[in-house]
Amino acid sequence: MEEFVGPGWHNILYDLSREIVKINPGVRVLQVKEKFGGLRFYYASPGSDINEDINKLVIYAEIRCSRTCEACGAMDWTVDNTGNSWAKTLCAKCREKRNKGEWFL
Repeated sequence: MEEFVGPGWHNILYDLSREIVKINPGVRVLQVKEKFGGLRFYYASPGSDINEDINKLVIYAEIRCSRTCEACGAMDWTVDNTGNSWAKTLCAKCREKRNKGEWFL
């Protein structure tokens, strides 16, 4: 399976999915990705119903991701430009590893 977000955000997405299913098990996830250092989560509800409770959960998950290292899940974070116009939300330790070329995310 191709990953569109780093492992540091997987628990946040798991929590979000679990809560969405409690509200409406028919929700279909359209896309999950990282963009500009933040989470983007797109979904569709059966019958095109917009559910404000689900929207609130998505916003909360997006806020959590904006404060969580995408690589390791640490809450010590900064949005970091990688030098090629690509922003990542990384903690100081993961940013240092990335700068040394020790990992790729």
